[in-house]
Amino acid sequence: MTDKSVINYNIYDDHQLLSFIAKDDDLAFDEIYERYWSKLYAYAYNRIRIKEICEEIIQDVFVSLWSNRHILVLSAPLSTYLYTAVNTRS
Repeated sequence: MTDKSVINYNIYDDHQLLSFIAKDDDLAFDEIYERYWSKLYAYAYNRIRIKEICEEIIQDVFVSLWSNRHILVLSAPLSTYLYTAVNTRS
């Protein structure tokens, strides 16, 4: 069994990370979160301009991603999915 704490997740692309989170890999999820949080926040803030609402939207998007990790099948890149999710919530 591999010790997840020594895996360097930033070497994996989004598709690979999604396959890891589908297997309940919370560290892969953390990598996606770190990779996209600030970008999604900036995108939401550019639209809404209210810090607290933007933070809630981004939190909701990531909670949804984790909650749906076992059934999520994307036909577009993860970034497109995430930006669309922010867009529909704002």
